[in-house]
Amino acid sequence: MSESPTLAAIRVGRRAERLTQGTNALPNRLAVLAFAVTSAALLITVAGVHAFSVRHPDPNDFNGQTYVLLAYCAAGMLVAPVLTLGGVAARLTVGRRDQRLAALRLVGATRSQVSTITVAESGRLALWGALTGVGLYAALVPLLSRIPFEGRAFEISELIVPWWWLPLDVLAVVNLAVVSGLVGLRRVAISPLGVAARQTPPRLSVVRVLGTIGAVVVWMSVGSGLGQMGAAVVMVLLAGIVAVINVIGPFVMMLLGRLVARLARGPQTLLAARRIVDDPRAAWRSVGALGLGIIVAGVGGTLADTPSADGESPFLGEDMRTGAFVTLAIIAVIAATSTGVVQAARVIDRRRELRGMALAGADPELLVATSRRETTLPLILTVVIAGSMTALIILPTIATVGAATVAWTVVAVVVSALVMVAAVRLTGPLVREAARG
Repeated sequence: MSESPTLAAIRVGRRAERLTQGTNALPNRLAVLAFAVTSAALLITVAGVHAFSVRHPDPNDFNGQTYVLLAYCAAGMLVAPVLTLGGVAARLTVGRRDQRLAALRLVGATRSQVSTITVAESGRLALWGALTGVGLYAALVPLLSRIPFEGRAFEISELIVPWWWLPLDVLAVVNLAVVSGLVGLRRVAISPLGVAARQTPPRLSVVRVLGTIGAVVVWMSVGSGLGQMGAAVVMVLLAGIVAVINVIGPFVMMLLGRLVARLARGPQTLLAARRIVDDPRAAWRSVGALGLGIIVAGVGGTLADTPSADGESPFLGEDMRTGAFVTLAIIAVIAATSTGVVQAARVIDRRRELRGMALAGADPELLVATSRRETTLPLILTVVIAGSMTALIILPTIATVGAATVAWTVVAVVVSALVMVAAVRLTGPLVREAARG
C-alpha cells in the first residue's frame, strides 16, 4: 500500500528538520514558551471579562455594566500585545523553516508539499505551547482571585471560563501560527532564491504619523470634560489612541534610531542603532507592548483621581487604578517574553556574523554589549515616547492628579522595564557562545 502524499510530505519535512536539529532545538523551545505565554495571557484576559459579566448579569445595572464595559476595553487593549507575542513566536522559526523549504523547493518539492510541511511544523509547536498556556492559566487563577475589585476579591468560580473556551483558545493560537507560517510560505513558493538572499524589509511611510497627531488632538479637545463623560467612554477613547500609537511606533523608532546612530560615540551604540534602523518593526515588536502598558497605567491611574460622574460606584476610581496596574503587569510579562525571545532569535540568526566579528578581532564582551543595547536603546526610547504621550494625554486633567498616583505609576513602570532588561541579560551567554564558535 503506497504512502499518501500528505504523510510523505510530513515525513520528508521531519527528516529535514532533524538534519538541522542542533540549530532548531533552542528556537523551537523559545517558540513553545512564547506560544504558552500567548495562550495564558489570552485566557487571563477573557477570564477578566467573564468574571465581571458573571458578577453583574443585570443589563440594567448601570454601575455593574460600567465595570463590564471597562473589562472589555482592557481586553481590547491587551489584544495587540497578545497577538504581537503570538506573531513573534510564529516568526521565530519561520526564517529557519523558510531556508529549509526553499532548499526543498529548489530540489523539486511541490508547493502543496511545502504547504503541508509548514502547517504540520507550525501547528505542532503552537499546540504544545497553547496546551502549556492552558495549564499556566489554571495555576494562576488562585493568585488572580486575590485581586480586590469593588471592595472584595474575586471568587475562583468567577475567573474560571466555560470549558469550551479552552479549545477555542488552543485553536486560536494554532491558527495564528499556521497563518503566519503560510504567509511566509508565499515568498518560498514564489521565489525560493529570494528567501536565500534574505531580502531587506520594506521601509516605513510618514503617513503613520498623521493618525497619531489626529488622535492626540481629539483627546485634547475632549479631555476637559472627562469627569462628565464617564469612565467607560474615556476608556474607549483611550483604547483608540493606544491602537493608533501601535501604528506609529515603528516609524518613530526608525527616526530615533537614525538620530542615535549619528550621535553615537562608541561602536556598541553605533552597531545597535544601525540594526534598529535596518528593521524598526522588529525593534518595536520587542518593546512596543511596554509603551502601551505605560500609557494604560498612566492614564488609567490618572482617571482614578478624576472626579466621577454622578451615580458612579464609589470604588470605581480605585478599581480603575488597580485595573490599570494589572494590565501593565500582564503587558510587562508579555513584553519581557517577547523581548527575550526576539533577542535570543537574533543571536541565533547572527551566529556566523558574530563568529566572523570575533575572528576579526572584536571583543566578545563588545558583542554582548551591542546585543544588549540593541534592546535597551528601543526600551529607553519607548519609555520616553510613552511617557511624553501620557503627559500630553493627561494634560487636561493634570490639576486633579495626586502625588501618590504619580509615584505608584513611576514605580510600576521602572519595575516593568527592569523585568525586560533582565530578560535581555539572559541572552548574554548565547552571544559569548556564538563568538567562540
